[in-house]
Amino acid sequence: MYDVYARIMLLFGASQVLGALTYYCIGTAIAELRAFWIMWSMPMLFMAAQFLIMRLDIVRGSSGQHRLPHMEFAGHFAPYVAASALTLEYRWLYSHAGVVTAWVLVFVCFALHFLFACRMLDLAVPDWNQKVDLAEDTGKSWWPKHWKVPSAFAKAIWLIAPPKKLEPGQHDLVHEMQALARTGGGVSSLRRRKGGKAGKDELNSVGEKDTAPSALAQQTVRLDRLFQFWFDEAVWPQVPENGQRRLHELYSRYQLARKQALAAVGDSVSDNEWSDGGNDTVPQVARLEHEGSQYYLDKATGATS
Repeated sequence: MYDVYARIMLLFGASQVLGALTYYCIGTAIAELRAFWIMWSMPMLFMAAQFLIMRLDIVRGSSGQHRLPHMEFAGHFAPYVAASALTLEYRWLYSHAGVVTAWVLVFVCFALHFLFACRMLDLAVPDWNQKVDLAEDTGKSWWPKHWKVPSAFAKAIWLIAPPKKLEPGQHDLVHEMQALARTGGGVSSLRRRKGGKAGKDELNSVGEKDTAPSALAQQTVRLDRLFQFWFDEAVWPQVPENGQRRLHELYSRYQLARKQALAAVGDSVSDNEWSDGGNDTVPQVARLEHEGSQYYLDKATGATS
Protein backbone atom coordinates (compact mmCIF):
# COMPACT_ATOMS: atom_id res chain seq x y z
CA MET A 1 0.00 0.00 0.00
CA TYR A 2 2.86 2.38 0.67
CA ASP A 3 4.12 1.90 -2.89
CA VAL A 4 0.70 2.87 -4.23
CA TYR A 5 0.39 6.13 -2.31
CA ALA A 6 4.00 7.03 -2.97
CA ARG A 7 3.20 6.64 -6.66
CA ILE A 8 0.12 8.85 -6.27
CA MET A 9 2.17 11.63 -4.68
CA LEU A 10 4.79 11.41 -7.40
CA LEU A 11 2.13 11.62 -10.10
CA PHE A 12 0.38 14.59 -8.52
CA GLY A 13 3.70 16.36 -7.97
CA ALA A 14 4.81 15.83 -11.56
CA SER A 15 1.44 17.13 -12.81
CA GLN A 16 1.79 20.27 -10.70
CA VAL A 17 5.33 20.88 -11.93
CA LEU A 18 4.20 20.64 -15.55
CA GLY A 19 1.30 23.00 -14.81
CA ALA A 20 3.62 25.51 -13.16
CA LEU A 21 5.98 25.44 -16.15
CA THR A 22 3.02 26.00 -18.45
CA TYR A 23 1.90 29.15 -16.65
CA TYR A 24 5.48 30.39 -16.41
CA CYS A 25 5.87 30.09 -20.18
CA ILE A 26 2.49 31.78 -20.77
CA GLY A 27 3.37 34.73 -18.54
CA THR A 28 6.85 35.11 -20.02
CA ALA A 29 5.59 34.95 -23.62
CA ILE A 30 2.86 37.58 -23.18
CA ALA A 31 4.50 39.91 -20.65
CA GLU A 32 8.03 40.13 -22.09
CA LEU A 33 7.85 38.92 -25.67
CA ARG A 34 4.30 39.87 -26.63
CA ALA A 35 4.32 36.59 -28.54
CA PHE A 36 0.73 35.45 -28.74
CA TRP A 37 1.47 32.41 -30.92
CA ILE A 38 4.04 31.14 -28.36
CA MET A 39 1.55 31.69 -25.54
CA TRP A 40 -1.09 29.62 -27.31
CA SER A 41 1.17 26.85 -28.64
CA MET A 42 3.38 26.24 -25.58
CA PRO A 43 0.60 24.81 -23.29
CA MET A 44 -0.06 22.06 -25.82
CA LEU A 45 3.38 20.52 -25.19
CA PHE A 46 3.19 20.53 -21.39
CA MET A 47 -0.45 19.45 -21.21
CA ALA A 48 0.25 16.59 -23.64
CA ALA A 49 3.09 15.44 -21.34
CA GLN A 50 0.76 15.74 -18.33
CA PHE A 51 -1.91 13.72 -20.11
CA LEU A 52 0.51 10.95 -21.09
CA ILE A 53 2.01 10.67 -17.59
CA MET A 54 -1.44 10.27 -16.08
CA ARG A 55 -2.39 7.66 -18.66
CA LEU A 56 0.74 5.67 -17.83
CA ASP A 57 -0.07 5.48 -14.10
CA ILE A 58 -3.86 5.39 -13.99
CA VAL A 59 -5.66 2.19 -14.92
CA ARG A 60 -8.44 3.00 -17.35
CA GLY A 61 -11.79 1.37 -16.63
CA SER A 62 -10.89 0.48 -13.04
CA SER A 63 -13.55 -1.09 -10.85
CA GLY A 64 -13.52 1.61 -8.18
CA GLN A 65 -16.50 3.83 -7.37
CA HIS A 66 -15.44 7.11 -9.03
CA ARG A 67 -17.73 10.14 -8.65
CA LEU A 68 -15.94 12.49 -11.05
CA PRO A 69 -15.11 10.50 -14.18
CA HIS A 70 -12.91 12.20 -16.79
CA MET A 71 -12.61 15.42 -14.76
CA GLU A 72 -8.83 15.38 -15.21
CA PHE A 73 -9.38 17.00 -18.59
CA ALA A 74 -10.41 20.17 -16.76
CA GLY A 75 -6.83 20.60 -15.58
CA HIS A 76 -5.51 20.02 -19.11
CA PHE A 77 -7.82 22.71 -20.53
CA ALA A 78 -7.24 25.35 -17.80
CA PRO A 79 -4.07 26.94 -19.33
CA TYR A 80 -5.99 27.84 -22.45
CA VAL A 81 -8.58 29.67 -20.33
CA ALA A 82 -5.72 31.62 -18.71
CA ALA A 83 -4.28 32.41 -22.15
CA SER A 84 -7.69 33.71 -23.24
CA ALA A 85 -7.85 36.04 -20.22
CA LEU A 86 -4.36 37.42 -20.95
CA THR A 87 -5.26 37.93 -24.59
CA LEU A 88 -8.21 40.12 -23.60
CA GLU A 89 -5.94 42.27 -21.41
CA TYR A 90 -3.96 43.60 -24.40
CA ARG A 91 -6.19 46.06 -26.32
CA TRP A 92 -5.75 49.38 -28.01
CA LEU A 93 -8.54 50.96 -25.97
CA TYR A 94 -9.91 50.30 -22.49
CA SER A 95 -12.96 48.06 -22.31
CA HIS A 96 -14.84 47.44 -19.08
CA ALA A 97 -16.52 44.37 -20.59
CA GLY A 98 -13.10 43.00 -21.55
CA VAL A 99 -11.82 43.41 -17.97
CA VAL A 100 -14.88 41.70 -16.50
CA THR A 101 -14.60 38.87 -19.00
CA ALA A 102 -10.91 38.43 -18.18
CA TRP A 103 -11.67 38.19 -14.45
CA VAL A 104 -14.45 35.70 -15.13
CA LEU A 105 -11.99 33.57 -17.10
CA VAL A 106 -9.51 33.78 -14.22
CA PHE A 107 -12.03 32.33 -11.79
CA VAL A 108 -13.04 29.73 -14.37
CA CYS A 109 -9.36 28.71 -14.52
CA PHE A 110 -9.29 28.36 -10.72
CA ALA A 111 -12.45 26.25 -10.83
CA LEU A 112 -10.96 23.95 -13.47
CA HIS A 113 -7.89 23.36 -11.34
CA PHE A 114 -10.11 22.69 -8.35
CA LEU A 115 -11.96 20.03 -10.37
CA PHE A 116 -8.61 18.57 -11.39
CA ALA A 117 -7.53 18.30 -7.72
CA CYS A 118 -10.89 16.71 -6.81
CA ARG A 119 -10.42 14.21 -9.62
CA MET A 120 -6.99 13.26 -8.28
CA LEU A 121 -8.53 12.76 -4.83
CA ASP A 122 -11.30 10.69 -6.40
CA LEU A 123 -8.71 8.42 -8.02
CA ALA A 124 -6.67 8.11 -4.81
CA VAL A 125 -9.59 7.10 -2.56
CA PRO A 126 -9.31 3.39 -1.59
CA ASP A 127 -11.92 0.91 -2.76
CA TRP A 128 -13.88 0.27 0.43
CA ASN A 129 -16.43 -1.85 -1.40
CA GLN A 130 -14.04 -4.75 -2.07
CA LYS A 131 -15.53 -7.67 -0.11
CA VAL A 132 -13.68 -10.63 -1.67
CA ASP A 133 -10.17 -11.26 -2.91
CA LEU A 134 -9.40 -10.46 -6.50
CA ALA A 135 -9.33 -13.22 -9.06
CA GLU A 136 -5.85 -14.51 -9.81
CA ASP A 137 -4.96 -13.83 -13.42
CA THR A 138 -1.53 -14.37 -14.93
CA GLY A 139 0.36 -11.12 -15.39
CA LYS A 140 -2.13 -8.97 -13.42
CA SER A 141 -1.86 -7.28 -10.05
CA TRP A 142 -3.32 -8.95 -7.00
CA TRP A 143 -3.79 -7.95 -3.38
CA PRO A 144 -5.85 -9.32 -0.48
CA LYS A 145 -9.25 -7.89 0.33
CA HIS A 146 -8.13 -6.29 3.61
CA TRP A 147 -5.77 -4.01 1.68
CA LYS A 148 -7.70 -0.82 0.96
CA VAL A 149 -6.01 0.10 -2.28
CA PRO A 150 -7.34 2.40 -5.05
CA SER A 151 -7.92 0.25 -8.09
CA ALA A 152 -6.98 3.13 -10.40
CA PHE A 153 -3.35 2.69 -9.32
CA ALA A 154 -3.23 -1.11 -9.36
CA LYS A 155 -0.19 -1.02 -11.66
CA ALA A 156 1.89 0.43 -8.83
CA ILE A 157 1.51 -2.73 -6.72
CA TRP A 158 4.69 -4.72 -7.27
CA LEU A 159 3.68 -7.71 -5.17
CA ILE A 160 5.34 -11.06 -5.92
CA ALA A 161 3.31 -13.68 -4.10
CA PRO A 162 2.82 -17.41 -4.62
CA PRO A 163 -0.53 -18.47 -6.07
CA LYS A 164 -3.26 -19.56 -3.67
CA LYS A 165 -4.15 -22.52 -5.87
CA LEU A 166 -2.54 -24.54 -8.63
CA GLU A 167 -3.61 -24.15 -12.20
CA PRO A 168 -4.91 -27.24 -14.04
CA GLY A 169 -1.97 -29.43 -15.00
CA GLN A 170 0.42 -27.99 -12.40
CA HIS A 171 1.92 -30.00 -9.51
CA ASP A 172 3.69 -28.82 -6.37
CA LEU A 173 6.10 -31.68 -5.78
CA VAL A 174 7.99 -30.01 -2.92
CA HIS A 175 4.94 -29.51 -0.71
CA GLU A 176 3.59 -32.94 -1.62
CA MET A 177 6.82 -34.53 -0.39
CA GLN A 178 6.71 -32.49 2.82
CA ALA A 179 3.09 -33.51 3.43
CA LEU A 180 3.97 -37.18 2.92
CA ALA A 181 6.88 -36.88 5.34
CA ARG A 182 4.69 -35.31 8.04
CA THR A 183 1.95 -37.92 7.71
CA GLY A 184 4.31 -40.89 7.40
CA GLY A 185 3.18 -41.62 3.85
CA GLY A 186 5.22 -42.84 0.94
CA VAL A 187 7.41 -45.93 0.63
CA SER A 188 9.64 -45.97 3.71
CA SER A 189 10.18 -49.74 3.96
CA LEU A 190 9.78 -52.80 1.79
CA ARG A 191 7.45 -55.45 3.12
CA ARG A 192 7.78 -59.15 2.44
CA ARG A 193 5.90 -60.07 -0.67
CA LYS A 194 3.86 -63.19 -0.84
CA GLY A 195 4.90 -64.91 -4.01
CA GLY A 196 7.29 -64.77 -6.81
CA LYS A 197 10.95 -65.53 -6.85
CA ALA A 198 11.74 -62.06 -8.14
CA GLY A 199 10.20 -60.50 -5.04
CA LYS A 200 12.34 -62.59 -2.69
CA ASP A 201 15.49 -61.83 -4.63
CA GLU A 202 14.67 -58.13 -4.56
CA LEU A 203 14.00 -58.25 -0.81
CA ASN A 204 17.29 -59.99 -0.19
CA SER A 205 19.21 -57.50 -2.29
CA VAL A 206 17.62 -54.58 -0.43
CA GLY A 207 17.99 -56.16 3.00
CA GLU A 208 21.58 -57.18 2.49
CA LYS A 209 22.62 -53.81 1.15
CA ASP A 210 22.98 -52.15 4.55
CA THR A 211 24.08 -55.27 6.53
CA ALA A 212 27.08 -56.31 4.45
CA PRO A 213 30.21 -57.10 6.53
CA SER A 214 32.16 -54.23 4.99
CA ALA A 215 29.39 -51.72 5.72
CA LEU A 216 29.09 -53.05 9.27
CA ALA A 217 32.82 -52.63 9.74
CA GLN A 218 32.68 -49.05 8.51
CA GLN A 219 29.92 -48.22 10.97
CA THR A 220 31.98 -49.80 13.76
CA VAL A 221 35.00 -47.65 12.92
CA ARG A 222 32.77 -44.57 12.85
CA LEU A 223 31.34 -45.34 16.29
CA ASP A 224 34.84 -46.00 17.67
CA ARG A 225 35.92 -42.55 16.55
CA LEU A 226 32.87 -40.95 18.08
CA PHE A 227 33.53 -42.57 21.42
CA GLN A 228 37.19 -41.58 21.20
CA PHE A 229 36.08 -37.99 20.72
CA TRP A 230 33.79 -37.99 23.76
CA PHE A 231 36.41 -39.70 25.96
CA ASP A 232 39.11 -37.27 24.92
CA GLU A 233 40.94 -35.34 27.68
CA ALA A 234 39.71 -31.98 26.36
CA VAL A 235 36.09 -33.05 25.91
CA TRP A 236 35.39 -35.41 28.81
CA PRO A 237 35.65 -32.87 31.69
CA GLN A 238 33.07 -30.68 29.95
CA VAL A 239 30.46 -33.45 29.86
CA PRO A 240 27.96 -33.34 32.79
CA GLU A 241 27.81 -36.23 35.23
CA ASN A 242 24.56 -37.54 33.76
CA GLY A 243 26.08 -37.36 30.31
CA GLN A 244 29.16 -39.29 31.43
CA ARG A 245 26.97 -42.00 32.94
CA ARG A 246 24.94 -42.16 29.72
CA LEU A 247 28.07 -42.40 27.58
CA HIS A 248 29.36 -45.30 29.70
CA GLU A 249 26.05 -47.08 29.30
CA LEU A 250 26.05 -46.59 25.54
CA TYR A 251 29.67 -47.72 25.30
CA SER A 252 28.89 -50.93 27.20
CA ARG A 253 25.98 -51.68 24.90
CA TYR A 254 28.12 -50.94 21.91
CA GLN A 255 30.81 -53.39 23.08
CA LEU A 256 28.20 -56.16 23.46
CA ALA A 257 26.77 -55.47 19.99
CA ARG A 258 30.27 -55.37 18.53
CA LYS A 259 31.14 -58.78 19.97
CA GLN A 260 27.90 -60.23 18.60
CA ALA A 261 28.64 -58.76 15.18
CA LEU A 262 32.16 -60.23 15.24
CA ALA A 263 30.77 -63.65 16.11
CA ALA A 264 28.13 -63.44 13.36
CA VAL A 265 30.45 -62.28 10.58
CA GLY A 266 33.33 -64.53 11.45
CA ASP A 267 36.44 -64.30 9.29
CA SER A 268 34.85 -62.49 6.33
CA VAL A 269 36.29 -59.18 7.57
CA SER A 270 39.82 -58.64 8.85
CA ASP A 271 40.54 -57.39 12.35
CA ASN A 272 42.00 -54.14 11.03
CA GLU A 273 38.68 -53.25 9.42
CA TRP A 274 36.79 -53.72 12.69
CA SER A 275 38.78 -51.26 14.76
CA ASP A 276 40.34 -47.86 14.40
CA GLY A 277 43.87 -48.48 15.44
CA GLY A 278 43.17 -51.85 17.09
CA ASN A 279 42.04 -50.45 20.47
CA ASP A 280 38.80 -52.09 21.58
CA THR A 281 38.77 -50.82 25.17
CA VAL A 282 37.61 -47.66 26.78
CA PRO A 283 40.16 -44.84 26.44
CA GLN A 284 42.52 -44.22 29.34
CA VAL A 285 40.92 -40.91 30.30
CA ALA A 286 37.62 -42.47 31.30
CA ARG A 287 38.94 -45.76 32.57
CA LEU A 288 38.79 -45.00 36.31
CA GLU A 289 35.28 -43.58 36.21
CA HIS A 290 34.19 -46.39 33.93
CA GLU A 291 35.57 -48.97 36.29
CA GLY A 292 33.94 -47.22 39.23
CA SER A 293 30.51 -47.57 37.62
CA GLN A 294 31.17 -50.97 36.02
CA TYR A 295 28.68 -52.83 38.17
CA TYR A 296 25.92 -50.35 37.38
CA LEU A 297 26.65 -50.53 33.67
CA ASP A 298 26.75 -54.30 33.64
CA LYS A 299 23.46 -54.41 35.52
CA ALA A 300 21.77 -52.03 33.10
CA THR A 301 22.98 -53.84 30.00
CA GLY A 302 22.78 -57.36 31.31
CA ALA A 303 26.50 -57.97 30.85
CA THR A 304 28.64 -59.88 33.35
CA SER A 305 31.62 -58.22 34.97
